[in-house]
Amino acid sequence: MLMSVAVYDLLFWSAVALCVIAQLFILKAVFFPAPLPLDGPAADGRAAGRLRPASRPLEMAWVVLPAIGLALVFWWAWDMRHPDAAVGTAVAVINTVGGTVS
Repeated sequence: MLMSVAVYDLLFWSAVALCVIAQLFILKAVFFPAPLPLDGPAADGRAAGRLRPASRPLEMAWVVLPAIGLALVFWWAWDMRHPDAAVGTAVAVINTVGGTVS
């Protein structure tokens, strides 16, 4: 059974919205962390599962890079919806970079 284009669009944009919301919460957790409690294992330096403190820039990179990758995957998926446009986009990118298309 085939679905209409409107159903595909609804599913696609629903997935985009849910991923954006999830990614925003991940970014919020990394860039604006909650303060550590003054009592318990974290106060003694025995945070659960952490043997050494994570590098803050490295932690931020591991959040930002997947967000960029996710945006590229969604762009590619939306572009593949129209195969002729996707080929045109690929040719334009290759020509911009300086490659050749045969």
